[in-house]
Amino acid sequence: CDVATRQDCANLGDPFACCAGSWERHGPGIEVKMLWSDKVLLIRCEPGAAEDCHPQPVDEDEHIIVIAGDLVIGGRVLQTGDYVRIPAGVSHPAMHTPTGCMLYTQYVPVAHG
Repeated sequence: CDVATRQDCANLGDPFACCAGSWERHGPGIEVKMLWSDKVLLIRCEPGAAEDCHPQPVDEDEHIIVIAGDLVIGGRVLQTGDYVRIPAGVSHPAMHTPTGCMLYTQYVPVAHG
């Protein structure tokens, strides 16, 4: 959803209110769905989907939880329920999924000081 829609959802006063959002193509076999913020996403990957190494934002850590399926990231195999943190400012390792997966991803500002 867009910013105005997310704000409308937040103003409903219902602790369970959430925007439905829509799936958007991110790359071949990869779709993303923004949740209550542009920093909180679901990522849905088809079997065989892959993403190359890329720079991580310098001011945000990326937290990934595998909700379903498998994810191979930097040679490490993650299964349902596994978690990985990609620190701010590093090169995000290449990743792929042999059988497909659903990921919960959140970008969190790095605490300075």
